[in-house]
Amino acid sequence: MDRVKASGLLPLAPITYLYCNKVLVSAFVERWHPKTNSFHFGFGEMTITLEDVLYLVGLPVEGLAVHAEVHSKEDCVALVHRCLGVTVAEASDAVSCGGVELHWLKNTFMNVGDDATDERVDYCARAFLLYLLGTTLFVDKTGIRVNVSYLALLSDLGQVRTYAWGVGALGFLYRQLGQASRSHVKQMGGYTTLLEAWIQEHFPMFQHAMNANYIEELPRAACWQSHRETKSATTVRYCEMLDDVQVSQVVFDPYRERRQVVADIALYTGCICCMVVVEPYLPNRVLRQFGLVQLVPGPPLAPLRGTRGSTSATYSVVYQYTDALWQNWRDHMLHEDKRVPIKPGISWESHQDYLPWFRRVSHLKVARGRGDGHNTESAEERTAKALVVVDNCLSGTHISPFEMKNTLREVQRILRDQDAAHLSTPGPSSGISFTRHSQRNQFT
Repeated sequence: MDRVKASGLLPLAPITYLYCNKVLVSAFVERWHPKTNSFHFGFGEMTITLEDVLYLVGLPVEGLAVHAEVHSKEDCVALVHRCLGVTVAEASDAVSCGGVELHWLKNTFMNVGDDATDERVDYCARAFLLYLLGTTLFVDKTGIRVNVSYLALLSDLGQVRTYAWGVGALGFLYRQLGQASRSHVKQMGGYTTLLEAWIQEHFPMFQHAMNANYIEELPRAACWQSHRETKSATTVRYCEMLDDVQVSQVVFDPYRERRQVVADIALYTGCICCMVVVEPYLPNRVLRQFGLVQLVPGPPLAPLRGTRGSTSATYSVVYQYTDALWQNWRDHMLHEDKRVPIKPGISWESHQDYLPWFRRVSHLKVARGRGDGHNTESAEERTAKALVVVDNCLSGTHISPFEMKNTLREVQRILRDQDAAHLSTPGPSSGISFTRHSQRNQFT
């Protein structure tokens, strides 16, 4: 227990919800857009931020990237053999599809007595931490297996707490939400406790009963009781509620009374990673969640290559990323001229140009029979949209080469109208297991 407590991950066990409210999660998955990594509503965008991770589940968002190179089955077998102390033959039998089954971890390492050697205790501690990660932060869609590559970060138990586990969990959840938004994907992984807690903090209409034993020292996720969906609740009904939700019904900044200033790292702009998964993190699209006026954002980060097909197998997107970029996150923060504080007493202020822009580039309704329909644009309309992207970029007082390059990529994509054919297959999901209720275009 001393080794496990020293990792900083043990608090995950008591705050993780026993049940997942699949209907509620499905309704929000309907509104997710992997290109912007945000939920789209009638009043604009919202997303799970690094600040949300910090307050909701108490995970560190500063530190080393959750990143390790583990490629082949031979690498996985060698990692299991070295870190868990089983024979090479046992490790080879246990490893499949890059992971090991959770019940194998439990059955093999659950018994450790007081007379165990320090080496055996280390093996069991690593096995428990891997089991914990596989049942909380990094749940895969099978629900029975955990990727063994995380063992590379558990090999030195004294260094486990130096990793930014909260960043890795958010990047992994972003990717799972992106895959779940495709039309033929039936299941979703990721840390749904983080997602459900985020929903309850920001959307009071969906709040569950509060935990009577909650104290302020605990992460906010512990404030809400785990709750399965009721028989009367349907994804269609929740989608209609979200279609109609008003900006005054949303709590954009639930942590205002608990903090003095926004943590700098929450305003980092760039990519975050979880092993081989790399996803954009774009706080400029959700400035109201930081107590700032929402401005018209620039174009989202363009991937180096990839497709967002209608199935998990055809969903493959690669963004530019190096650990050095993350370690120097202070050099990639939202620029000061984009941080305009909201007026006192107002929690949802946006620039006068924001909503007209958002209504042009997004779909405000997703429930079946209430959407905008398929948007076919003429060449003139695409040209006008491209000019808006350029104008937004040039209107900033600080334009980095990186921002300019992404602007040019976005303009190229719009003018060529490649989005539908190359980077998106319309069709967000609506259930875990999912049932489709809408077909949308990809957003700018």
